[in-house]
Amino acid sequence: MNKAISISLIIILSFLCCGYSQITYLDSANHNNSDNIDKKIEKIEEKSNENAEDYFYYLALSGYHISNTLDYKAALVAANKALLLVDEDCDEIADLYRMLGLSCILVGDYKEGKEWFKKIKDYNSQDNACIEEVLFFCVDKRDYITAVKILNEIEYNNPESDFYHDIIHYYVEICIKEKNENVGEVFEWLLKLFKAAIELQPDNYKAQRAYGISLRDSAFYSPSKNYRKEFPTIMDCFQKALDLNDQYVPTYICIANAYDYLAEVTSDNNYRYIAMDWLYMADEIEPGNVRLPSVMGYVAYKMKDYDLAIEKLELACENYLTSQAKEDLAYAYNSKAYNLYVQNQNLDYGLELIDKAIELFPDDGIIIGTKAELLYKKGEYKEAYKYITKALELEPDHEEMQQDLINIKAALNNKINIE
Repeated sequence: MNKAISISLIIILSFLCCGYSQITYLDSANHNNSDNIDKKIEKIEEKSNENAEDYFYYLALSGYHISNTLDYKAALVAANKALLLVDEDCDEIADLYRMLGLSCILVGDYKEGKEWFKKIKDYNSQDNACIEEVLFFCVDKRDYITAVKILNEIEYNNPESDFYHDIIHYYVEICIKEKNENVGEVFEWLLKLFKAAIELQPDNYKAQRAYGISLRDSAFYSPSKNYRKEFPTIMDCFQKALDLNDQYVPTYICIANAYDYLAEVTSDNNYRYIAMDWLYMADEIEPGNVRLPSVMGYVAYKMKDYDLAIEKLELACENYLTSQAKEDLAYAYNSKAYNLYVQNQNLDYGLELIDKAIELFPDDGIIIGTKAELLYKKGEYKEAYKYITKALELEPDHEEMQQDLINIKAALNNKINIE
């Protein structure tokens, strides 16, 4: 899924309105200025009347209605007028198909809209035109009712997927991590979207779960909110989702994550035991769920139960390898090996574990430093020196490893003197 449609519209409209017809493009920042919008529409309509045989002006008018007035029916009328005038060999035919597809979907004619998007792909196989683009466009325009209707259409045709969750992931990844937008503002959009979804379909457990996720993550990531205070409301949302469908494993995972967050903000690890209970309940419902071992392994790691973490994360990496599971497993190996170093127990097993961690992350200074410490404990000072110098090249400011280097050098010099 991508968000190319809104960018494409801006490019089209900027070119059509500014370059060809000399009409200044009014972007969405002026969306609430109805007087300016009306004047712009009048100018475009005036140009289209003056050039009745030129499809460009109708295409511009269609795009303008979509991007500024949100009058999707008027946009479809204008796009159809452009279609009557256009030569299918013209350079802008894909733009017109996109406008027709977008307009059809926005007025609720999903079948026709998808046909226009299919024409785009026939014209250019690399084009990513799809109904998901329109969904993101509507959320960007804060047209939540239309967005929910499109979201329900997507879900209806993809019953095994969960686009309610996918849209959260999309906006967190794109808007927050890549565009550095305000986290609170992004979650406010999402809360409005899922609230509209629940109002439209009160028995939709996926929408209810998505609303709970947005409440949970908004409270956790927004500095202005108190997660502990919001926690009962968050759990109420997830409980409603369970009341609607108590066999849907992702809801149990969301609840476990909610307790993990609570453990994080309260520094009370007991909440992670509750989180693990929810995950075991999910495992009873769907023992083969590929996501569960990864989440269970992560929670076990945070509980400092490294043996359980390794067991679950190894299973996760066998069945459902993700970059996060791989990283969690490497650090579970490292933490278990480090514990053996501190306790001066089973150092050979510790080295086996740390070698597995290095295989996963060969350039991680912390992991390499743990290997140096284990070798030091075993009296293999030359090897320990080799690894600690490499570790410090990667983590030059790490104080514990700086002290390790001093200790290893002293032990190495002492051994040389004795010999």
